[in-house]
Amino acid sequence: MTIRSTSRVLALAALLLFAAPAASRAAETGEPHKVRVTLAFFTGFQGYSMDAINDHIASRNAEFEAEPLLAAAGLELDDLKSGSAFGAGIRVWPRRELVLAADYQRMGGSSSASVPVSATPGAPSFKAEVKAPAQTVSLSVGYLVDWPSKTIRFGAAAGGMYILCDGASVLSFPGYKETVELRGDGFGFQGLALADFHVSDTIQFEVGLGYRSGKTGALENLGTVVLNPDGSEIKADYSGIVTRFGINVPFGPR
Repeated sequence: MTIRSTSRVLALAALLLFAAPAASRAAETGEPHKVRVTLAFFTGFQGYSMDAINDHIASRNAEFEAEPLLAAAGLELDDLKSGSAFGAGIRVWPRRELVLAADYQRMGGSSSASVPVSATPGAPSFKAEVKAPAQTVSLSVGYLVDWPSKTIRFGAAAGGMYILCDGASVLSFPGYKETVELRGDGFGFQGLALADFHVSDTIQFEVGLGYRSGKTGALENLGTVVLNPDGSEIKADYSGIVTRFGINVPFGPR
């Protein structure tokens, strides 16, 4: 993570911390309802559109095919298409049906393969991995209605996010290891259909399904842009399906 990227994340985090109490105070004058502020903890499956990174994976596989030993052993990386995610955030409800959400999320994503260097039991392995995990900070606005009851509500949310990729392309075998960093940042947007299940005064379940559009700029290795064999820049594209399953715990004014 570069100093510039770290500063951006810290600045956004500070903004969220200052904004949440202010929004909470604003909620005091709104329509009465029990839950005004909640802490959210969530996880979910993410789909990705990693065309440029998959081109890099294809070039790696071509290198393996050109080496008789690796080709015979079957060393091959799969395309990177998806990953899991987890995160936490703050939900502020100025009105019962309106929610302001500030979230931090860690998204995973990698493709790896390993084959032994010989048939001898316990022999060391050739290993290859291309990974593109990311951290995101997002701000969203949502609207939910009481249907079919106040216990179960449905609605939608949408917002923007800052994305920071801290990946790498790694190749290793006994006595050798090559690591190419894949680092970069960018911005994105996502929309979610939401369902909110009010289990009790102390816990709510949140379920979401939607789509994210967002990618980084050109990824860099130690400050140098990483290119595919055809000369194209490698970018991490996190556009794809988003799912979310979470628990919301109320705090603050009620």
